[in-house]
Amino acid sequence: MMKYFLSALTLLLAFQLSAADMSPAVEAAGASAAMELKKNLMGALRSALGKGDIAGAIKICSAQAMPLTTESAQVDPAVLSIHRRTDKWRNPANQADRLDKIAMQRFQKNKALSEWTISESGEVTRYYQPLRILPMCLTCHGDPDTFADEVKEALGAHYAKDRATGYKEGELRGVIQVRVQMLTPEQCSVVPWLADPPGSGRWPAFSVKPTPLSFWMVRRWQPALRRL
Repeated sequence: MMKYFLSALTLLLAFQLSAADMSPAVEAAGASAAMELKKNLMGALRSALGKGDIAGAIKICSAQAMPLTTESAQVDPAVLSIHRRTDKWRNPANQADRLDKIAMQRFQKNKALSEWTISESGEVTRYYQPLRILPMCLTCHGDPDTFADEVKEALGAHYAKDRATGYKEGELRGVIQVRVQMLTPEQCSVVPWLADPPGSGRWPAFSVKPTPLSFWMVRRWQPALRRL
């Protein structure tokens, strides 16, 4: 009981618990990774589309989109991973999970919303940005009946199970998901509320916003908690 009491006290003293506020550290790390992804991916696509090579742009998406996405996580050491997620995927690896769908619902309801976060676990927060359909996207994400033959052939060759068509300009295509590390697993393991994921039923699913004091207290109390 003493261990759980100290764990709870650590949280009360060291953390600001908020269901809405976004940590500046999470925002900065997530935004930098999302910006890097957009720059890299959109740059490659615009280069191909600028030459009128729509089939080439589809090939670039198929071959380079996933590697470019993964590389974008390297812009900040706090970024664990970055993904593009959607409920109408072209690549099954981009299928949205439960938290991704919650984020998509937020962006669907509020088109002015440009970023949003949710706690994945005590030490990991997800940062999201919306991906909306631009005019250039309609050449291969719009009405399939309007696609050129070369587009249909390229989609059939690279995406046999394509679901990502039928969109209109401005509609939500999906989200950029950035997973940001808040505390190390070792630090979180000594505090039960941090070790259990939200929604597990064991602890309240708060969004945890660390402060400089939180890092000091978890490190300072870690040896004592280990002995209990």
